[in-house]
Amino acid sequence: MSERFNQLSSQHAKLRLRAAVQRRQLFQTMDDIEQQLGGVDRSIQAARNLVRSPVVILGGVAAVGLFGPKRLLSWVSRSAVLYTGVRRVLRLWR
Repeated sequence: MSERFNQLSSQHAKLRLRAAVQRRQLFQTMDDIEQQLGGVDRSIQAARNLVRSPVVILGGVAAVGLFGPKRLLSWVSRSAVLYTGVRRVLRLWR
């Protein structure tokens, strides 16, 4: 066989190996993204189920009426910050 054929064959094998490695990395990245989006999907579904409940809607309207939108928004934002902080601390302990 010719020298050129051997070079092309070697280069072809290297390219196939590199493609296999890249394919494996791509699938791993796709799995990570799927897991992250799965959490987002579950959160969206939980929010949809919560909003469909008439009791929750009535409670929200009553809370806005009793406390006022500014105070309620302030409580919600503080609660969100607290919730995020607690989740990060718990994640560090695991």
